Parts: sequence; structure tokens; C-alpha cells
Amino acid sequence: MTRSSSSVKRRQLLCHRSISTQAQLYRVLLRQCRAWPSETVWLQPPIDPHTAGSARLWSCQKKDDDVPAVYQWFVQQQESSSDQWQAWYSDIIKHYLLQTRNEQNENDPEASNDSSSDSNSDDSDEEEEEFDRSLWTTRETLQQAIRTAFRHSSPQYAPLALTVFRQLRQQWYQQQSFTSIHIAHGLRISVLSQYIGRSLEHKYRFAYRVRIERLDKDTAVQLLGRTWHITEANDDERVVVDAPTTGAVGQLPVLEPHSCFEYVSGAELSSPQGQMSGWFHLASVPRGTPSAVVGMSVPALRSSDNKFAVEIKPFPLRVNDDHGVVR
Repeated sequence: MTRSSSSVKRRQLLCHRSISTQAQLYRVLLRQCRAWPSETVWLQPPIDPHTAGSARLWSCQKKDDDVPAVYQWFVQQQESSSDQWQAWYSDIIKHYLLQTRNEQNENDPEASNDSSSDSNSDDSDEEEEEFDRSLWTTRETLQQAIRTAFRHSSPQYAPLALTVFRQLRQQWYQQQSFTSIHIAHGLRISVLSQYIGRSLEHKYRFAYRVRIERLDKDTAVQLLGRTWHITEANDDERVVVDAPTTGAVGQLPVLEPHSCFEYVSGAELSSPQGQMSGWFHLASVPRGTPSAVVGMSVPALRSSDNKFAVEIKPFPLRVNDDHGVVR
């Protein structure tokens, strides 16, 4: 056997192994999607403890079935968005848009002339993409994104698939174990909790990120305050934080249709496990009502009309190690 033929066989063997590895990853990722705890998937980054006390309000127009947004989310999560990740993203988006256009043409041939001009019409606003690090999607959309990516990805991107697998596994565990989601009164209230370490007094410190989205298309509401119930493991006493008129972290935002308010706060426990739940106090207000901060005049606080409360479903406060194992 000549040296050149031996070299060719080695390359073929390596290529075969790479393709086999990709196929295994593909099957594992699809199984992970099918095992998702709910049809709705909430992809979100870890909580930065340094953002405690911060809040932001913005317009969110992302669609749950946006496959390119799934790819963009994974690229955004990388500590350094390398050239390889950007090249992978550009390559996958090109194939996805081509596949989508071909499917549209098969279903409606007359629409072929309009497809090229509309290909960028649904691109998300760059500022919103940069601002909103979380993504609501569906189990079906996630599976579609995985199928398209593996169908068109080159073997050179196999290491990226491993990273996606680890991050997706962490997201699955995070949503199943540390998240609370509730929809009522045209609002979606989602909370993620995270253990961040011990205090100087040896208490267990937790951060939690709250996201309130206005799903109603026609009316606006203002957040007036909140009530928290905090319990600890092996302790029958419950701590109640009743603040129905001081907003959240000093903010009384007005949520217009398709807007989102998010803030980060924290709690300390004497034990490594506990739970929080409660209520948000809100009022229906005319569209265009300005948001406020504590200390400002807020007409909705003085009126007894149109006030209501939305439950914050229980979410755990639990110490866990870096491998996702609850202590």
C-alpha cells in the first residue's frame, strides 16, 4: 500500500467517525427536545449577580416559531463570539432561508417573485436582539432548528454541536428545576432563581430574575407593587413581604401591548432550600400612560378602579453545584 493511499484511507476513516459522531449528537439533541418539560421552551442566560436591583422595559416582538432566532440565541451565549460561530450561523441561515423559500414556492408558485424582497422583512430589530437575551420558543421549533442545522452543517462544526448539547441540557434542567411560569390576565410572568453563594453572615444567597410580558394586543397595565411569601425548608414560619404600592426595584412600569419588563433581585435564607411565591399588584391604565418610579405621582395608585392581582407561581430557592445536582 502506498503512502498516499494510506493517507486517503485515514482521512476517510476520520471523516466517517466525524459523521458518526454528528449523527449520535443529532439523535441525542432530538431526544432532549422531546423530553422538554413543556411544549413552551424558555431559553435564557444565567443570572449575573452584579445586576441585582436593575430593571429594564422594552418592546418585544419575537415570534415563538422563529428558527433563526434560536440559532442567534446560541451564538449570543458564547463568551467570545468567534469567527467559527459566526461562519456557522451565516452558513445555516443561508440554507434555512433557501429551504424556506423553496417550500413557499412549492406551496404557492405565484409567491416566488415576492420571496426575495421579503427575505429580510421579518428580521428582528438589532437593538432588541442585543437587549433581550432570553428567547421564548416551542419544542417543535427547537427540533426544526436542530434538523436544519445538522442537515446542512459541515463536519468541521462538530465541536460547536457539543457546546450546543451542553447548553441545551442545562436549559432543560434549568426550566424543569428552577423556573416558574404563569399566564393570566394577558400577562406572562416568568421567574428564574439561581444560587450565588454564601454571605458574610453564612447565609445562603439567591438571585432571581422576573420577566413580565404583556401578551394582550390592545390594552396597557401598570405594575404597582408585589407581595412575596418566602418559606425555608424545615421551617413552618413564612416571611411575608407586602409592598403593593412600591412597584419592583423602585419601578412602576407601564406595559403596553407586546412589551416586557424584567428585573433582578435577591433573597437570603438560613437553610440551603426554600421557596418563594406571591402576587403582582397591577392596574389597567390608558395606553400612553407614562411609567413611574417610587416617589412620583401615580394616578393608578390613588384610584380604586381597574386594579387586579396576578399570582406568581412558586419557584424554588435551592443550592446546586456546577453539575446541576441539587444538594
